[in-house]
Amino acid sequence: MKKIFNSRALALILVLAMAVSLLTISASATTISKVSIAEGEPVAIDWTQAGTTYTGTIVNSATLSSTVYSMPSSFTLWTEGEATFEAGTGITVTAIGASADETNYSYKVDVSGIASGSTATLVVTISSGTYTVALPSATPISAGGTKPTSVLSYAPLGQFARGNGWGSIYSNYANVAGSTASDALVKFATGTGYESTGVSLGAFGGYIDFYFQGGITNDAKNPYGVDFVIYGNAFNANPEAGAVQVSEDGITWYELAGSMYYDGNFNYTGEAGASRISNAYTGTLRNATISYSQDSVIKATVKDASGATKINAAQFVASTAWWPTVLKGYPAIAAHINSNATSTSNVQVTCNDTLFSSTGLTLIPDSNTTADYAFGYADVTPNGSPASYGDAINPYTPYTSSKTGGDGFDLEWAVDITTGLPVDVTDMTFRYVRVYSAVLDNGTFGETSAEVCGIFTTANKAVTSVGTTATPTTVTVGSTAVTLSKTASDIQTVTISKNTATEVAVAAGTDSHIYINSTYGKGNASNSFTLARGEEQIVRVIVQDSTSTQPYIGYVMLKGGR
Repeated sequence: MKKIFNSRALALILVLAMAVSLLTISASATTISKVSIAEGEPVAIDWTQAGTTYTGTIVNSATLSSTVYSMPSSFTLWTEGEATFEAGTGITVTAIGASADETNYSYKVDVSGIASGSTATLVVTISSGTYTVALPSATPISAGGTKPTSVLSYAPLGQFARGNGWGSIYSNYANVAGSTASDALVKFATGTGYESTGVSLGAFGGYIDFYFQGGITNDAKNPYGVDFVIYGNAFNANPEAGAVQVSEDGITWYELAGSMYYDGNFNYTGEAGASRISNAYTGTLRNATISYSQDSVIKATVKDASGATKINAAQFVASTAWWPTVLKGYPAIAAHINSNATSTSNVQVTCNDTLFSSTGLTLIPDSNTTADYAFGYADVTPNGSPASYGDAINPYTPYTSSKTGGDGFDLEWAVDITTGLPVDVTDMTFRYVRVYSAVLDNGTFGETSAEVCGIFTTANKAVTSVGTTATPTTVTVGSTAVTLSKTASDIQTVTISKNTATEVAVAAGTDSHIYINSTYGKGNASNSFTLARGEEQIVRVIVQDSTSTQPYIGYVMLKGGR
C-alpha cells in the first residue's frame, strides 16, 4: 500500500513526490504532508501556512488546482501523529488505524451529512499545528455498472492483516470476530459499491474474490472491449499492480493476461536471504506457487510450474500478524478455500497459523513507472472522477500523468493458466473475479500491495455492437509474412534461428495502438526475440484503432531452430 505506514513511503515522501511530479501548485499555496487526503481520491487539500496555523482548500487531486472536481462522500485522512478534531455539522470522523510505531494515523472522514450545496469546517490539531479546512457537501458519483453481489474471500498479506481499515472487508471497519452480519457492512456489495477506504491485498499472492450473480460476459457493445473496471488508489508514478483471474464456477480459473504476461523468461538475480528484493528479477513467472511460512520472521518461497525454487527469501518481513486466519476474523476465507480448492482446481489456496500458500499465479517485476504496466493490471491508473463508476476508458492509450478512469479489463485477454494460450470466451459467463497482488517487494515501510476500492461491470455500453478493429495490414517474423490466430487450436509456429535476434513487425492504421507483447507502437510496432534451440515463445499482437471499437487480438508461436 502506498500511503502512510505503507509499502512505498510515509505521507511526507508521497505528497512531496506527487507535488514534484505534477508541478502545478501555485506559488502562494503549499501541499502539507502532515495532514493529507489519501492518494487515489479525486480531491486533495492545498494548504497555506501562517506559523503553526494552516488553512486548507479542497482541490482537484490531478491538477492541485480549484478546477472541477467531485467531492467524495467519504475519504481517508492521513495525519502525522494522533489528531483531535472539531467537526462541523454533517461531518463525522472515525479512527481507522495507526502505523506500527503509532507515529502516523488514518481516519475516515464522512461528509455525506453536509447539506447539499453547503460546506462545513473540519479542524484538525496535531503536535505540529492546527489545520482548518472547509469541506463541501459530497458530489455523488453514480454506480453506472453492476457492483459485485458479494465478496467470497479476502486474504491480505502483510501490514493490514489485522481486520481493520484497509485490512477489513467491512465498511464500518468492524473486525467480524464476535460480530453478526447485521452489524457488519461488506465493502463493495453495499452502498454505491465504491469504497474510499477499500482493501489492501498485501504482498504477492494476497487476494480478494468477488461474486457477480448475473455474471460478466464478453459483450460486443462494450467500448474498447472493456467488460469490467477496477478502481484502486493509484496515483502517478506509484503503481502497485494487481493481476486478475476469472472463473465460471470458482474452480477453473483463467488469467486475464496483462501487457507483461508474455515478457521474457524469468531471471532471478537477487540473493537468497535478502531482506529487500525489490527489482531482483526480470521477466515474468507464470503459473507460480508462492508460500509464506512464519517462524520468528516471515519466509517467502516462489516456485515455478515445475516446482523449481526461483526466490527463497530467508527474511521477508517480521510481523506478529502477517496473514489472517479464521480466528482473526476472516471466516469467509476458509469457507471459500475449502469449497473451491479441490483436486481439480487449477488455483489453490491454503491458509493457517503458520503457512500461507497459493498456486497458479503470475509474478511480474515491480516498477515505480506507471507506463510499464500498459494494460491489464489493477491499481495502476488513477481513478479521477468518472461520470459513473464502470465507465470504460481506452486501456490501450499509453499512460500519461493526466490519464484517469481506473483500469478496464477485457475477457478476451483470458488465457489457460497452465499453457498461457488463449481461451475462447464466446458464450462463457464469468461469475467469479479474483484480484491478487502480482509483485513481490518488501521495502522499508512494508510490502508493495495492490489496493481495490471498487469493481463494476461496464456502464457506458453502446446500443449496438461497437465493432472490432481490422486485422493488421502486415505481420512479419523476420522476412516471413505470417497469419495470426485468434484461437489456441490453430496458432502458427514459426521457427527462427537459434540464439539470433529476430524481429516481429506489425503495421496497421496510422492511428492504431499496437502491442507486441508489452512493446508499443502507433501505426507500426516491432519487437525482437532471441530463443535457444527448442525454446518457444508466445507472441500476442493487439491492435486497437483509437476509436471505441474492440481490439483485434491474434497470436503466433516462435520456436528456436536447430
